[in-house]
Order: sequence, then structure tokens, then C-alpha cells
Amino acid sequence: MTRILAVCRQIHAALEGHVVEVALDAVCARMALSEGFDVVLVDSGLGAEAVQLVVHIRRLMGEAVRIVALGQNGTAQPMIDAGADERGSKPVSPPELAAAISRSVVSVA
Repeated sequence: MTRILAVCRQIHAALEGHVVEVALDAVCARMALSEGFDVVLVDSGLGAEAVQLVVHIRRLMGEAVRIVALGQNGTAQPMIDAGADERGSKPVSPPELAAAISRSVVSVA
């Protein structure tokens, strides 16, 4: 089963069928990363911390993890530039989120 760290609020219900942990901020996310995840969802609502978190994840885990940057009106682009693998729009719909996870899981396998 795929393990996912969701660094954003109110989306874990859309990830039914996966083991999901929610980190409410970048500090909690950094602490949780030692548990190992296949996919990390990062919310642009974290501001500059979102980009720093993407850089940290990439440095710590390399390409072993897929990073999905969630944002609106271009706010995900800095995370893409920092190493996130794909972007999702906010507010994210459950089908869009499920599709992003499916693409990421296929990429990890």
C-alpha cells in the first residue's frame, strides 16, 4: 500500500485507500519524513516554507519520493522550480487528487 504524507489540510478524505498522514505545517512534515513516504503533497499555503520543504525533501529523499505541489494561480510554480514533480490546482477536487496520486504511484513503481 502506498504511504502518503499530506502537507495540506482537508484533503485526506480524497485519498481513501492509502495510508495518509497529515502534517499541518512544515515543521511537522520535516519530523514525519523519517517514516518514509512514496508521495508528499505540499500546499502552497505554507508560503516560502513550501519551497524550502520541497528542497529539503528532495535533498533528504532524492527521487525516491514524488512531490505534488498544490497551488492556485501560479503559486505552485516555485515548488516545481525547486524540484516538485507535478502540480495540482487548489482547491483540489477528489478526482484530480486521485489522478495525481495514481500518476505519482506509477512513477514510483
